[in-house]
Amino acid sequence: MSRIRKFHPVSIIVFILALNLIPRLMADLIDMTVLLCTSMYSAGHSLGTFLKNFI
Repeated sequence: MSRIRKFHPVSIIVFILALNLIPRLMADLIDMTVLLCTSMYSAGHSLGTFLKNFI
């Protein structure tokens, strides 16, 4: 007797929606990481310039 698990239709829809959201969330995460690195670089550059001029 074969035991084939039947998935609930709602769980299939939720799974498909989750698959559609994952690339969007990854893109947002990458954008936020780039923004964070850019702002940290800018702040570090400003601090370095200030210290160079101060000393």
